[in-house]
Parts: sequence; structure tokens; C-alpha cells
Amino acid sequence: MVNSRVLNIMGTRKKILLLAAALMMAAVLWALPSTGSAWMSWSGVDPVIELSNGHIVAIRVDVPTENGCDLTGITVNVTLPEGVSAVSVKESSDDLGCGVVGSVTTVTNGPKRGKSKVTHVEVTVITHSATTHATKIMASVDGDKFKQIARGDSNTEVSGRLMLK
Repeated sequence: MVNSRVLNIMGTRKKILLLAAALMMAAVLWALPSTGSAWMSWSGVDPVIELSNGHIVAIRVDVPTENGCDLTGITVNVTLPEGVSAVSVKESSDDLGCGVVGSVTTVTNGPKRGKSKVTHVEVTVITHSATTHATKIMASVDGDKFKQIARGDSNTEVSGRLMLK
């Protein structure tokens, strides 16, 4: 038979290990919001581009709400597939807590690629800001659900691709 004192010591070790694991998990969860966790509140602008092939592309550029006052502007560059042009571009602005910030969207046609058929839109964004913080680009085609196509930092180019149907 096993001594009951030995079993009690094993139970204490197990409790200490479980407590240590719980504390480590709490520390990780506490650190996540500062690195752009999923439950962070985001704000931004969303220009909409109507294309000559009938598609409508909506782009959402988001920054953490707490950094909204640091923004001085958002530049959106969109490169379209060969043979597709923009019929209209609707700019967007949003009051991010301490003033309205708008987007400036530039649309260009992509380079000729010979016989290959390009079916994606390239989006490059720069969020001009006094601080460095997360930036994410969401996009939608023809009213579908927005999907994240890129993520990066402010004051740098963040690029992603969106497939046309």
C-alpha cells in the first residue's frame, strides 16, 4: 500500500503546477490587448470603388480606437486588373474621437501581363500617425462579408490582395 502522506505531497505538487500554469495563462491574456487582440475596439474609414466590370469593392482601413487621435490621414492605393477601370470612388471619413480623419484613395490600372488573366485587386495602405500602432485592411466584393486581407503597422505600407469573383 502507498502511504497517505506520499499521496498528499503528490496532490500538493499538482496544485502548485496548476496554479503556476494558471498564472502564466493570465499573464499571456493580460499582455494580448497591447498587441492587437481580437477583442480590441477598431475604428477607421471605408472607401468604396465601383469598377467597370460591374463589381463593387469596399475597403475598410482600421486602427485601434485608442489610437484614432494619433492619425493625421490615411492613404489608400488600389491597383486594378488589366482592362478594369474605376467608374467611381467614394471617399470616406470618420470621427475617431478628436476630429474627422478621411481617406485619400488613388486607383491605377495594373501592368499588362500578356495572356495571363489577373483577377485580383491589390490594396496598399499607409496610415499616417504620430505613433506606431496596428493597422488592418478589410475588404469586400459586391457586398459580401468583409475579410481581413492584410495587417501591419502605421507609417509603413501595408498591402494585400482581394480576389474578384
